[in-house]
Amino acid sequence: MIEEHCRKIIEGVGISIWEEDFSRVKALIDGLAAEGVRDFRGYFIEHPDVVERAIGLVSILDVNPASVTMFGATSRVELLQSLHHIFLPETHLVFLEELVSIAEHQQFFESETVLKTLRGVRLHVLFSITFPPPDQSFDRIVVTLTDITQRKRAEEALRESEERYRSLTAAITSMVWTTDAKGRFVTPQQAWTAYTGQSWEQLREFGWSKAIHPDDRETIQHMWNAACVSETLFEFFGRLWHASSNAYRHVEARGVPIRSADGTVREWIGRCIDVEDRTQAEQALRESEHRFNKFMQHMPGLAWIKDLQGHYVYANEPAELVFQTPRERLYGKTDEDIFPRDVAARFKENDRQALISESGVQVVETLKHQDGMLHHSIVSKFPILGSDGRPALIGGMAIDITARKQAEQLLLESESEARRLLALNQTIMMNMGEGLYTIDSKGLVTYVNPEAERLLGWTSGELLGRSMHQMAHYKYPDGSPFPIEECAGFQVLRNGNVLRDFEDTFIRKDGSYFPVSFSSSPLRDQHDKIVGVVIVFQDITQRKQAEQELRRWKDELEDRVQTRTRELLSSKNRLRSLASQLSLTEEHQRRKLASDLHDYLVQLLVVGRMKLRELKEHVPLSPEAEILTGELEDVLQQALTYSRTTIAELSPPALYETGLAVSLKWLAERMEKHGLRVEVHISDYQASHLSEDRVILLFQSVRELLFNVLKHAGVYEATVRMSSGQGGEVWIAVEDRGTGMHADALQQGMEPGHLGLFAVQERMEAMGGRVELTSASGKGTCVKLVLPTHGSIPAKVNTPPRKAFSEQATWAEQGAIHSQFEKIPSPGHTSEKPRIRVLLVDDHVMFRKGMQKLLEQYQDLEMVGDANDGEEAVMVVSQLKPDVVVMDNNMPNLNGIEATREICRQWPAIKVIGLSMNDETEIRAAMLDAGAVEYLQKNGTVTELYQAICALFKSRHNGLD
Repeated sequence: MIEEHCRKIIEGVGISIWEEDFSRVKALIDGLAAEGVRDFRGYFIEHPDVVERAIGLVSILDVNPASVTMFGATSRVELLQSLHHIFLPETHLVFLEELVSIAEHQQFFESETVLKTLRGVRLHVLFSITFPPPDQSFDRIVVTLTDITQRKRAEEALRESEERYRSLTAAITSMVWTTDAKGRFVTPQQAWTAYTGQSWEQLREFGWSKAIHPDDRETIQHMWNAACVSETLFEFFGRLWHASSNAYRHVEARGVPIRSADGTVREWIGRCIDVEDRTQAEQALRESEHRFNKFMQHMPGLAWIKDLQGHYVYANEPAELVFQTPRERLYGKTDEDIFPRDVAARFKENDRQALISESGVQVVETLKHQDGMLHHSIVSKFPILGSDGRPALIGGMAIDITARKQAEQLLLESESEARRLLALNQTIMMNMGEGLYTIDSKGLVTYVNPEAERLLGWTSGELLGRSMHQMAHYKYPDGSPFPIEECAGFQVLRNGNVLRDFEDTFIRKDGSYFPVSFSSSPLRDQHDKIVGVVIVFQDITQRKQAEQELRRWKDELEDRVQTRTRELLSSKNRLRSLASQLSLTEEHQRRKLASDLHDYLVQLLVVGRMKLRELKEHVPLSPEAEILTGELEDVLQQALTYSRTTIAELSPPALYETGLAVSLKWLAERMEKHGLRVEVHISDYQASHLSEDRVILLFQSVRELLFNVLKHAGVYEATVRMSSGQGGEVWIAVEDRGTGMHADALQQGMEPGHLGLFAVQERMEAMGGRVELTSASGKGTCVKLVLPTHGSIPAKVNTPPRKAFSEQATWAEQGAIHSQFEKIPSPGHTSEKPRIRVLLVDDHVMFRKGMQKLLEQYQDLEMVGDANDGEEAVMVVSQLKPDVVVMDNNMPNLNGIEATREICRQWPAIKVIGLSMNDETEIRAAMLDAGAVEYLQKNGTVTELYQAICALFKSRHNGLD
């Protein structure tokens, strides 16, 4: 009912209404957007052929009677069959803007253009189109065409009338005013009052300035004051209040001074002329020219205007480029001045034809462009009428269709190729190894290839026109019905999506099932509507059997891999444990070897030196023998020095005497001898947290990493940082600023040159620790060792503790001598004073007994006893209460440092003098920190020890040596 009512309204309305189908145009634009087009206006300008094609995609469904009348047709049929007569080239530009509106989702479009009736009369019309939202159908679009020819003529007449009016008002509309010599209104100004509406009371004196626009007031007052002072001509252009129009209007003012006979200014007289209409007209003209230039510059092609003699008076930028002549040289020239003679003659003839025809002409012209190629263009040439209705100028527009021409040629070639491919496809489908069939929109078979016949058991004649689903896909393998709505291949008809490699089961003619893999694609007509589906399938029975067998093999392989993996992990854990035990065993063996070398080889060398000295003291020697014994003594000394150095390299004494922190500093000093400067930073570290095997592991790892820096980093400086981490961990970082290494260096354990870092990682992980590597090319490497302070510890290899050593052993030699020979005469003297009670603690019997005999020669010393280690020393001290304890720092069970600490804690009055064969400052500091009052080296003399003891009891034994 509503539609019928609307139809009656449309049929009876007096404006032209067209009902058009834009759906194919919308599909074209959506396709361009999908291809990535974003600037549609620029695209359509560059591709006029696309605009032409889009025009052909619009279907005009119906027009109302007013449209028939407007275009002078006798019927709708005549109008619809004669559309090519009513549309002019200008209409193409309007249609381009319609396309842009659709692409930019604008719902309303309006534009003016020129059409032509079937009788050739030009019509000015206003296009108005309302588009639906983008997600709705564009198949019924209403276009209204309003005839504005009379309005255009009226506007032209109005412009002419306004021009005459402006000329008239310019001649007669003026306002005369007078002021005194100082520029004041002193008499009523009727013309001013009539124009501004100011009363005499309001405008007198300088009140007239209030009628000037506030934005202009200050400037005009300044100009007027300057003119009054200089007595020169006054001129201004500004806005003045106009009472009749209730608005400010532009005026031009001019005032001159009137002088008396003596030359002084008597008064001023002036005139104001209303130029508002002229100002607005000039502004409108500027805007019109701007719009015209904008329009012409953005046209999708060339545009130009000539006078009737053929001289160019206007050309847009594309025309400049194609004509290869800038505008300043183009204007005033003719085609003969610019183009070759034959080209100019053809252009001139087309201009003549355009002047003869009221509607102009449309031709195809060719011209060589700046790219050197010959281009084809659709050229529209038309007369531009003057105010008298006669041609005054010749306009022209050209759209390059070279690409379209080329496309048409390509289309012809592609059609030939398509026919060839079609024949080829037919051959391929007949001989392909996969089954292929097609169905229409109802699911009925339209084609079956031979392979599909063979696989299904049906002939082509038995399947054509029948439902393939009902023939080969109507039930599941269990016999239950299979609705066609659930068929994946049939769904392609509905959703248009391509289905690939879908596995299913088909039914043969004999009722047997077989597995298939098929792909389904939609078939579309020229309107992109789905009209059918093509299905390609193949029998995958053998593949399914192979997959089943492969799954069985895969399951068996996974079981075997898991078993082997468990075995490998178990082997890896055993190897890690073995590596840790080997590392500890190596260290214990090094320690044992160092202890054996010190306790036996060094002692034998010492005894050898003592025997040599005894020989020199008791047996007269010839000069030659003196030389030989001296050389022999040097050889023995070199052997002692080399032995002690070797022992130090085998097992650093600081590692067992002072702990890990001091050992790292000792290691830093040793590395300097190899050419590597190492800085050690210790913070928040508790030495008692680590077991001996973990201390050994960390020390060895740091040593290994420092040698890596020396060998591979290309630098001679490194930093070691140690601290106690969170959760009961010890952190040690070895850093350098060398060449760096790859982040996967920890995984390169079996490659040449990387075994050291790999071994460190394995040993750390075996004890529950880890290695973190950070490195960058050219920025250095940081290897961080993280080890828990407690955890599972691999079985230890019990070895005897290592004995410390030094490179000098004077006291040891003396002790060894006096353990085997008579006591030497005492250098001291007898005294009745109380003697100093001395306890000697050392784990070397030879040194202990020899030192005891050396000290017994001093009458003021009393050797009250000796002890073999730290634990025995604490026990003996508790029994004998000596005055002085001479304590070796390196002993088994309880070392001298800890024994000193315990003695000083329990018996503060007892003095402890530390002895060591090592000269490391760390051991000296540790001994003094434990409570020792003095620390001496064993390479000193007995006198030095005696004097140190006496110094402790100077007040008690004043005068002793």
